[in-house]
Amino acid sequence: MTTTFDSLGEGDVIDGPEFAVSRESIRLFCDASLDYNPLHLDDDYMKGNFGKTNFGGIIMHGMNNFGLISRWSPIGPTPRAPFTADSKRGG
Repeated sequence: MTTTFDSLGEGDVIDGPEFAVSRESIRLFCDASLDYNPLHLDDDYMKGNFGKTNFGGIIMHGMNNFGLISRWSPIGPTPRAPFTADSKRGG
């Protein structure tokens, strides 16, 4: 069954590959992106009041999140739903 953007509604679930986020996967992304900011690596740094927001621990890179989300996208460039100019316009 093919899912299109127009057929999606609030509360719909999109099946996709599972991916367990771990300290190792975060570290591997640090290595790949050369982004060694302590908010991705240092629990003690993140336990403080960072930017008036208390995360309580390290966080994953935003671009890593987007990469994972794109694997689930029914309109993104995946083998099941290749990206086209019409996908961008929703048509």
